[in-house]
Amino acid sequence: MARSLLLLFSCALALCAIGAPLKEHRFSNGARLLVDEIPHEKRVAIEIWIRAGVSAETTETNGAAHLLEHMIFKGSKRHPSGTLDRTLETKGAVLEASTERDWTRYSTTIPATHWEIALRLILDHVLEPLIPSEELERERQVVAKHEYALSDSDPVKRMRQSLYSEAFKETPYARPVLGDKTVLNSLSRDTILQFHQRNYLPAHMLILLSGNADMARAQQVLKSVWESGEEARENDASATSVLATNTGIQSVNITPSLRFPLQARGTGLANRVMPSVAEASAVANRVMPSVAEASAVRFMSLPPRPFTWTGREYIPRSRGTKEGNLTERETSPAVSDSVERLVWMTEKTGRYGVGGLGIRVPEASSAEAVLVGLILKEILCDPVHGVFFQKKQEERLFRSCTSDYLPRFSQGLITCVFDTEPQQLNALEKEIRANFLQLPDALTLEQFQRAKQRLQIQQEWLRKDLTQWARQAALYECLELSDLSQNWQTELDKLTFEQFLRRMFPEVEPRAGLDAPIRTLPAPPKRSREPIPPQTRILANGMKLLAMPEPNEEGISLHLLIRLGLAEEQDFSPGIGALIAELLFANSENETEGTMPYRIGQTASRVQVIREADYLRIEIYTNEERVDSALSLLVEGVFRARFDSASLNRARASLLWQMNHPKDQGYRQVMEHVRKGLFNSHALSSPLLGTPASIRSISLRELERFYKSFIRPQNVLLIAGGDLDPETILEIARKRFESLESPGAKLAVDTTLPPAIATVSLAQSGTAPAGYWALARYEHAWTPEEYAAALVLSALIGEGKGSALFQALREQQGFGYEIGSFVEVWGGGLGWGAYMQFDSSISQDAKNASEQRFRAIAPEPSDFERAKQIALRRLNLERATLSQRVRRAGQWELLGKGYDLDEKLLKQIETLTWEAVIQQWEVNR
Repeated sequence: MARSLLLLFSCALALCAIGAPLKEHRFSNGARLLVDEIPHEKRVAIEIWIRAGVSAETTETNGAAHLLEHMIFKGSKRHPSGTLDRTLETKGAVLEASTERDWTRYSTTIPATHWEIALRLILDHVLEPLIPSEELERERQVVAKHEYALSDSDPVKRMRQSLYSEAFKETPYARPVLGDKTVLNSLSRDTILQFHQRNYLPAHMLILLSGNADMARAQQVLKSVWESGEEARENDASATSVLATNTGIQSVNITPSLRFPLQARGTGLANRVMPSVAEASAVANRVMPSVAEASAVRFMSLPPRPFTWTGREYIPRSRGTKEGNLTERETSPAVSDSVERLVWMTEKTGRYGVGGLGIRVPEASSAEAVLVGLILKEILCDPVHGVFFQKKQEERLFRSCTSDYLPRFSQGLITCVFDTEPQQLNALEKEIRANFLQLPDALTLEQFQRAKQRLQIQQEWLRKDLTQWARQAALYECLELSDLSQNWQTELDKLTFEQFLRRMFPEVEPRAGLDAPIRTLPAPPKRSREPIPPQTRILANGMKLLAMPEPNEEGISLHLLIRLGLAEEQDFSPGIGALIAELLFANSENETEGTMPYRIGQTASRVQVIREADYLRIEIYTNEERVDSALSLLVEGVFRARFDSASLNRARASLLWQMNHPKDQGYRQVMEHVRKGLFNSHALSSPLLGTPASIRSISLRELERFYKSFIRPQNVLLIAGGDLDPETILEIARKRFESLESPGAKLAVDTTLPPAIATVSLAQSGTAPAGYWALARYEHAWTPEEYAAALVLSALIGEGKGSALFQALREQQGFGYEIGSFVEVWGGGLGWGAYMQFDSSISQDAKNASEQRFRAIAPEPSDFERAKQIALRRLNLERATLSQRVRRAGQWELLGKGYDLDEKLLKQIETLTWEAVIQQWEVNR
């Protein structure tokens, strides 16, 4: 279970270059193509965004956008159902899709040798979906039962939807993305087809490629798609066009009294109501742009009407005028009191309370507006410097806050979800409102600058992830914010404190002398050298050090791994290790809960404490200038920790909340039930967080005894990776850690387990209404070849839409929603398998029938190549960033497998045979 102790602190690391500007091409049909050419990259991220989200629906069609997203995977006019997923998965990619309020997104990241095939095939399905009636009924039930069950099990998702419903009353943004259940069950195939015809137009489409792709070839691929689509439509006798043939836009069927809002920002195109089909041709030229107009419009949009608010009343804001008048008119915002920008809601579940805060922010009409929303979220919700977190720990009325802000075409909403005791909800609302009311006058330049610096660091990390970078770039381009997409750092630097206050708090008088330059550290000189092999050192106290130089990386990732897993708890109360994880980096010999956050903020950009089944891991991301301070922080926060009753009670409260409202509730609970089934009464069968009874029973004395028994140097590995000189960092680490004492012999821990435990099947787990099944195997001793085979076997069973589990239950029965596979190391052994989530409220007969099919799952040789590519993809994703590579190398070194195991695994998967895989399956049946 991962716990982000302190995330993205204000450390002024040099921001990596964003690279060359995106290349752009506009097609005559209105579609936009953007390419971020990175020749040295081995992959290509594909993003296809369509203005076809919830805001394009009506009350009577709520859920159509999301249901259509499901149907895009179910074949096209030229390819049968299953072709899309099987082709991509065989090439080592998985197509992902999501529906939002303004758009629907389809994306994948694929090896560079296959991006053209993927792009052509995805677009073929997006533009010409088959939408088989039988498949539609099956997916409708999947959404209405199983996907809704997963969403309803998450209190954060429930609260966010409630906040949107309250903040955006009577507008499309208020509707649930999954759709209203009643409406969802009545959506016909014709309705879905009409929604597709109205919205899945090239003029509503943005295609972005990032990686080893080139613009010229991408244009050829898209032209071939448009041409093949036009030819197919000409040959389709059922196709009907009500638009002039010279528009260059795909056919649209218009029904009587159908609202067809088309707005191009800055052009004045207004919402229209089509009175009848007969009159459609007469008004088409006034509503739909010509080819010339379409290419100048940038991006056809379908938003709800923008709005403002006066006092507590919600008032829509007019954007269009009478038909034929293309001038634009808006009412001006009028806010009498800052606090009226807040929406507050509460939810009580048993002994726990959830408070939801919605903060209205400007619509994403400029780079400045988006940055204002991002900075405000940082100022309010950062876990160290945030306004909501500034009170002393003992006075705080909530335990944690989960915040979110996604820029939108119409007014945006920052959502904050707090967990607290039910009796504290009223006091918490009062405090939050008071903090926000005081913000315009109390906010300082330093707080603003710190927030900007944290955003700089977040952008640095995001730019290292090809998939996430492509997603952000596509988002900003869809919002018509090319300046922010391609000049993020420049736009952030331009934003002043005065501009921020004026945009967010226009009713407050501006203060004089607000702005001063942000003081940043100079970037360290870039070293150019040949790769250096990793180096290790063992200190006299038994602590092991490992340095992994990666000259092409910026910054340094430090991981401290401690043998402090479930096995170490066997003579103590379950969950005591989780309490230790909660209490590190709080009180220490030289720091308090009040001073430790400041020290962290001056030392590192990120500190995390993560509990695994076999060990405890602390991660720090810093730079070369601060690495000595970061190592000193590890000594202080880990080896010199001190505990008291007040901090113990707070840690208890935090763990009890996580047990009832886990962020990764499905996966974590499935893994706990799998371990329980595999290991019976062994300590490895215990929950990572313990049980409520055990957590409440742990005394301060037991906590200190456990800490002294296992937090000792001979149980610890320190691994450092990044742009570093290994000799230098090992010497700094030696000076910091060699003085630590290792008193006495370490406690002997019995990790004896059977050589193999063959079967586990759990009928149901999870937080109602979501249940889970899992199929698992365990091998106590394993080789790299067996690990590689486990990766392929788990992909065969439960990874991707071509997997045996997906085909047997989702495709054939419409049963379940979320599926997944896992390969975990427990007790030094290897656990692997697959799981599926479902609606636990369905009939027992349906459960029994599906469970029988679930138990009969077996791998097929025809799926072997697909599974190999998925396994390679998974392994590469797990080591895609510096932090992940260092983490995995440290894990293997701590477990005695060698830090270079991942390189061996990649080779093992490539050379793996079906005979070796099926032999491992049969051995463990």
